[in-house]
Formats: sequence, structure tokens, C-alpha cells
Amino acid sequence: MKDYLIRLGWPARCLHPNSRIDRRSATQARQKARAEGWAGAKRHGLPALPEANVEVTFYPPDKRRRDVDGMFSSIKSHLDGIAKAMGVDDAGWTFTLRRGDPVKGGAVLLHFQNDAVIQVRGGVS
Repeated sequence: MKDYLIRLGWPARCLHPNSRIDRRSATQARQKARAEGWAGAKRHGLPALPEANVEVTFYPPDKRRRDVDGMFSSIKSHLDGIAKAMGVDDAGWTFTLRRGDPVKGGAVLLHFQNDAVIQVRGGVS
């Protein structure tokens, strides 16, 4: 199976869950992020992948400490745009999160792998 790589810009600060701004103030940033994700998926020709492992690598714009779960939450709108472009629900995706070295302007790399999905059935006891 072919792997797909999408490069996104660093998410707007207001999309981070700790920014504590009114959710209505971030509407334009969410729309822009969704459009960026959609355009990235279309540009790279991503097929419909209802189940995929997505390796997300964050390259922050500076050396400030950032929590990985906050960075992941800030790209939710990007992921929604990618899923919309594919015509799938992102509920079937699994994620691996990594932190890279800082790069000027910051970036987020999404590596989609369809053959790396492991289906687990059953419960936790």
C-alpha cells in the first residue's frame, strides 16, 4: 500500500485548547485550518482511507515547551478537512504522535499508512 505525506503549517495559537479564548473568536482560524487540510489532501491525491495509521510529527516554530496532546488538539480542524476531502469519517484512524526539532515557522507532517492498521477486538479486563 502506498504511503501519503501531507505537510501543514503550524496551527494558529487560538486553536490550542489552552489558549482560553472564546470559541467564536477562533471560527475563522478553524475554517482556514479545515481548508488547509482539505487542500493538502487534494493536492497529494489521498484516496479514501476509512482506516489508517497516521503518524503525526510536530515541528514547533521555537524551543518553547509544548504538550503533545495540546498540539494534537490544535490540528483537529486540519484533520476534519482532510477527512472531508477523502470522503471518510476519521473515527477509523489511529495516531502516533511525535515531536521533532524546531523549524522556522513551524510545521506538522502527517504520514498516512493504510497497511499499518491493527484491528483489536474485545475488551479490557
